Amino acid sequence: MNFGYRKKAKQFNYKPVYWDAEKEAREERRRAAMIDIDKDPNEVDYTPGEFIRSARIKRMQSTNRMQSKSKIALFRIAIFIVLVFAVLYVMTGFFELL
Repeated sequence: MNFGYRKKAKQFNYKPVYWDAEKEAREERRRAAMIDIDKDPNEVDYTPGEFIRSARIKRMQSTNRMQSKSKIALFRIAIFIVLVFAVLYVMTGFFELL
């Protein structure tokens, strides 16, 4: 019996390595694209959230365009209705003279 001596558990110096094949492929495609447009592939030009902001801005612009198009369509309909009533008014005045 070992009352004063205990064996220490084995300790490992293991550092897990995570390898993401998709990330490496994505970075390789990016490097190739940067070389195609004559930029330095090691230069970082991406800021986090850039694509989210640009997508939000595009969505807002398209919404504004849709709203302006609907206002123009409503204005055209209003003018058409006014013209129809004007023609009817003129026609009723013409038929009263007969």
